[in-house]
Amino acid sequence: MCVTILGGGVLIGQPLLDDDRRGPKEALSFNLSMRVITDGGREKSGKEFEVQLQKHGFVDVRYKRNPSFPFFYGVVFGKKP
Repeated sequence: MCVTILGGGVLIGQPLLDDDRRGPKEALSFNLSMRVITDGGREKSGKEFEVQLQKHGFVDVRYKRNPSFPFFYGVVFGKKP
């Protein structure tokens, strides 16, 4: 659970799948590992995070994967109005 005060924000750092969930291959590999090791765990795309955060009242949601680190990390940021 995440409690965020108004005007605050959340920053998520983790591997991000492409919006079509077909790559990059390193994130897909990590996604497969999550599915095998955890109960229902999986990696998400930046768009999936955007939808999820907006559903919980976050605005100005942005996401980006660092091309220097294709496997790790992407970042997602959203703020509470």
